[in-house]
Amino acid sequence: MRKTLLLGLGLIMAALISTSTIGPAEAYVSSYTWIAPFYRGYDEFYGTNVVAYKTGSTAQLLVGVYNDWYYSITITAVKVWFDWNINYSSTEVPYVMQPYDYHNFMINFKVPSTDVASNMMAHRYVIYVEFRYDTYKSYWSYYPWESFAVYSVDQADVLDLYTKYQAYYNAYPSYYFTSVEARLLAGQATVEAYAGRLYYMRGDFVGAKTQYQTALDLYDQAIAAEREWGTTYQEAQLNVTLMNAEASLAQANAAKEQAEAAMIEANAITTQSYAWILFGVATILIGVAAIVYAIRKPKM
Repeated sequence: MRKTLLLGLGLIMAALISTSTIGPAEAYVSSYTWIAPFYRGYDEFYGTNVVAYKTGSTAQLLVGVYNDWYYSITITAVKVWFDWNINYSSTEVPYVMQPYDYHNFMINFKVPSTDVASNMMAHRYVIYVEFRYDTYKSYWSYYPWESFAVYSVDQADVLDLYTKYQAYYNAYPSYYFTSVEARLLAGQATVEAYAGRLYYMRGDFVGAKTQYQTALDLYDQAIAAEREWGTTYQEAQLNVTLMNAEASLAQANAAKEQAEAAMIEANAITTQSYAWILFGVATILIGVAAIVYAIRKPKM
């Protein structure tokens, strides 16, 4: 009996402690979206996935918040903290959320200079949602899996040039070129682009920018060489076609002349045949006349 009483008291104390430590309402980050970042993906310099904005640009973070409690709560703050020790907050607070309500909060901020937020490292950031219910106050934090990067101007230029180079490389692969000169130029462009990649991985963004620009210039020259070779080849093919056509025409004219000569010869033979026929007919008529004359001639 005593043990049962002690067990009951223990359960009651545990319940009291539980209700005193767990708040009556909860709001949490259900989603987050960076709007139009300059780049998002794996970055070889940082060696990790980043969402990147260029220094001086405006970053936009859309935070989805969900109230999973059956009471209305007031969202008092939605903010993002970065490891350069600055918070950026949404201006849409305070905001009352009904039970099981969902709302998106926009956070806008100007990306600082690389003196404040170095572009030589990837940055950590945390999203916070602060709320209250009656006298109860709490917050919810969310740690994104990807890092944040602040790109310098040269670093951003490298990405633009790299993107353009990849477009060239995919549209005009090495087997596209027929001209030997064009193939050599395209091959050299690939070498320069690889050097640009190495420079970028080392953090030499100016050097990487130069290498990628050289690669693009070489690709432009390769395309121009291929175009010039194609024009020359087509002209040569056209000349061969014209020469063949002229030879065929000459053969046709010769055949025509031969046909005309044969026709003249045939006409001459026909005329001669007609003459012999007329001669034969005349001879027959003379013979007939002679016979008739002989028959009708008076006898002496």
